[in-house]
Amino acid sequence: MEHQTNLLQEIMDSVNRSGKFDTKFQGFTGTDGPLGKKMENSRTRSEIGWEPKYPSFTEFLGLDS
Repeated sequence: MEHQTNLLQEIMDSVNRSGKFDTKFQGFTGTDGPLGKKMENSRTRSEIGWEPKYPSFTEFLGLDS
C-alpha cells in the first residue's frame, strides 16, 4: 500500500508541476471502497488491441519525464 501511495503522490506532484490546474493537490484522504484503486487490464487491452495514446502520465501532462 505504501508503494501505491508513493506512486499516486508522484502523479499528483506532476499534476501540480504541470500548471494545468488552478488548485494545487494537497494530499490523499484514502477510501475503503473501490474508488481510486488500481485495476489490471492487460487481458482487455490484448483482446481489443488498445494501447494508450501517451506512454506515461507525465507525457500526457506535457512534462519532461
